[in-house]
Amino acid sequence: MSNPRGIDEARSSVGASLKLTETTLLSLQLVGRFLIVVSKDSGSAAVFEIPTMKLIRLIEGMENPLDIAVVTMTTDYRTLVQINGSGALAFFSLSSKRLILRGRYLDDELALFDDALNYESTPEGAAYVYVRVPGRPELYSLDQFSSKLNFPGVSQRRLAGEPPLPRPPQEITPPSLNVEKQGSSYAVNARSDDELLTLRVTVDGQVIDDVSLSGSTFSQEISEDNIPKGRWVSFVAEDRLKLRSVVRAFILDRKPYPGKLNILAFGADKFNGAYYSGVRVPDLSFATVDASRFTEEVIRFISPSYSSYVAKPIDGNKATRESLLGEIEGIAGETKKSDTLILFFASHGASNPNGFSLLLPSPTRDGDAIELPFSSISVALKASQGRIFIFLDACHSASATQDAAAEQLASTDQNVTIITASKGTQSSLENAAWGGGAFTTAVLGTLKDAYATLGKGTQPPSIESMYASIRKAVVARTHGRQTPWFRRSRWLGEQSIN
Repeated sequence: MSNPRGIDEARSSVGASLKLTETTLLSLQLVGRFLIVVSKDSGSAAVFEIPTMKLIRLIEGMENPLDIAVVTMTTDYRTLVQINGSGALAFFSLSSKRLILRGRYLDDELALFDDALNYESTPEGAAYVYVRVPGRPELYSLDQFSSKLNFPGVSQRRLAGEPPLPRPPQEITPPSLNVEKQGSSYAVNARSDDELLTLRVTVDGQVIDDVSLSGSTFSQEISEDNIPKGRWVSFVAEDRLKLRSVVRAFILDRKPYPGKLNILAFGADKFNGAYYSGVRVPDLSFATVDASRFTEEVIRFISPSYSSYVAKPIDGNKATRESLLGEIEGIAGETKKSDTLILFFASHGASNPNGFSLLLPSPTRDGDAIELPFSSISVALKASQGRIFIFLDACHSASATQDAAAEQLASTDQNVTIITASKGTQSSLENAAWGGGAFTTAVLGTLKDAYATLGKGTQPPSIESMYASIRKAVVARTHGRQTPWFRRSRWLGEQSIN
């Protein structure tokens, strides 16, 4: 059988294209009718057509090539995609051989951006990309420039070969902010190349003051007497272009929060032989137990950080959609600005084109499971004025963080944090050896550890660090089969749950 070019000639073509040595390590990837040969040593990738081994394109100058995990192509075969082990992404046009798009994929969040840093991202993606402004020592997250650089669709434009978006008409320099604790007051100094608009002061993520500014500089002392009690006070300046400074955060004290802690925990595990979309809904083993465990441990480890608490455990096996929504709306209405509301839901979860829902038992044997849409929960929570933390232990629960209702809730002025048990395609696992659900067990272990740090001179853990601990524990316990998810409204400064 004849070979159109011959094996030896093909090898010679690869070697010449990639400038190989005898010690070069190659990786090969077959994509459709193309073979991609990558040399990490030379930072190059050669694309050959199969079976002729005709060299289609040589891409040189790949980004951080020693960290390359895989090189592939988009489905239209017009773009070479470099994926690094660090989560860095690079997209090269095969026609021009130029780098047209970059990206970062970290903690299941994605941000894509062009040379001018015009970007689009998943809800938290831009917070994972840091840039440096000339003349400034700080690193800024890309989302701090959202008013000027956030362009949904920028990746599609670049991959389609459309010309780059124009750079902003002027330099983008966020305002600078310096805050120093001086005795019983905070000395605040801000400066902007444009014009300052607002100084925002928050305590544990709650806005306590929006100081209107004008001009390019601002200096003022803010007395500690004017700052409510809490764990963290944070300051951030914003200019007329909606660019934000870095956030300056300070620990306040470890005295109990002045507000009340409201707790609502719900678990459903006996579904009365219910069906959902024609499939029987299996009973769970630990959802109601987990709801009870959660309530007890929050009272034990979290409630001492508040002036008082109210706990409302709900038997999900007996609850109706209307009664549960009524309880949520009622406790949300009792959550004033200085209060905190913690909600826990454990059940089966389901996603459909209308969004994410928790499933409730059928009221009749072998009937249809009752759907409790997350959109309805979001509406019921609108009555809350205080902070809201939602712990959602359900299969496919990350869909709730991507649900339109969750996005609407997270985009309001409410301070909402959602931590879910699993990504959208995963199950939420439970096991008697864990004492219940993997997620609930990790949450309670993290709360216990956080409580242990109080009173030992250490800073209270932020909600972000607690989520990181929960995620690490669940991934390890389930051997990667389950990965929790995190969603919050805009980040306005450090906050802790206890």
